[in-house]
Amino acid sequence: MNLEALKDGFQCPKCKGKHPVISEHAVPRAGAGKLPLPILDRYLFVSCSLCGFTETYNLKVVERVEELARQTVAQEAPR
Repeated sequence: MNLEALKDGFQCPKCKGKHPVISEHAVPRAGAGKLPLPILDRYLFVSCSLCGFTETYNLKVVERVEELARQTVAQEAPR
């Protein structure tokens, strides 16, 4: 995910603020207690610095969507 594009294009849907606070977190997946190491899901939190409204993005889904978009562009490119 292009964080600079996300920062530049951010506008809070609640207060229309333009300055995000972005952080990435790894969260243990439920049911992973039987494994020696926890399986982690990665999330991106984008919060408005004015009102605190926060959007959460599952990075696994974001990466899959970006990959599908690249494949579509590659298929549509003239050869």
